[in-house]
Amino acid sequence: MVFEKHTDTQYAFDQVAYNKELTSDYKKVGDAFVPFKAVPNGLTDKLWAKVTLTGTDVIAD
Repeated sequence: MVFEKHTDTQYAFDQVAYNKELTSDYKKVGDAFVPFKAVPNGLTDKLWAKVTLTGTDVIAD
C-alpha cells in the first residue's frame, strides 16, 4: 500500500525523503516508509491509499 497526498488535502503530508536526517523517525511497513500526516484533533482530511493486489485470492471489488 502506498499513501499519497490528495488533491484536496488541507493539512501537512510529509513523505520520507531519503536524504533527510529524520528518516529514522519514520515507521516502515515491509520495505515502505509510512508518511506523516497532520490532522487537528476532531477534524478530518483526505489522502490517497493505493493498493496493489498480487494474488488471485483477493477480488478488487
